[in-house]
Amino acid sequence: MKEEIRRILEGLTREELIEVWEYIAELIDEKEEEIPEKQRGHIELKMIGRWGPYAYLRWWEDGKHRAKYLGKVVV
Repeated sequence: MKEEIRRILEGLTREELIEVWEYIAELIDEKEEEIPEKQRGHIELKMIGRWGPYAYLRWWEDGKHRAKYLGKVVV
């Protein structure tokens, strides 16, 4: 299965890959309900102007929305 997914992804354009990435992030968010509250978070992709995407780890802690920069996504 991993090789089949890799083959499909390699045939996609940059824009399509970003769309797939965002869809996967949504699926992960939906599954957060299965994770204990203390371990919840998600990865967000951000475009800064026309540059990016940049990945950020986002979570809630002590009533505040926190973020950690993970780096530029290479596609």
